[in-house]
Amino acid sequence: MIDEKHLPEPCREIFDIVAGLTSGAAAKTVLLRFLELHGGSQAYFIMIDTIVRDAWMDRIRADYNGSNVRELASKYNRTCSTIRRILGPMKRDK
Repeated sequence: MIDEKHLPEPCREIFDIVAGLTSGAAAKTVLLRFLELHGGSQAYFIMIDTIVRDAWMDRIRADYNGSNVRELASKYNRTCSTIRRILGPMKRDK
């Protein structure tokens, strides 16, 4: 099987993260599956900030009622112009 000391640094980091959440054997299984899926390719890992940003932008769109740009700006600590940009064609108020 795999000896952790032979793992290259990026793989070792993934192994260590998973091993911290579960057993070493499970971490090896997860790492092997990950390598089967993505081995040999260059992977891009999205920044957490992007996921968080997309989530609050979705909440802003969901909370928009057609005339509450200022309220949303205050609630989400953003400017009115930022809220309008996020809403784009949805925006009906000024």
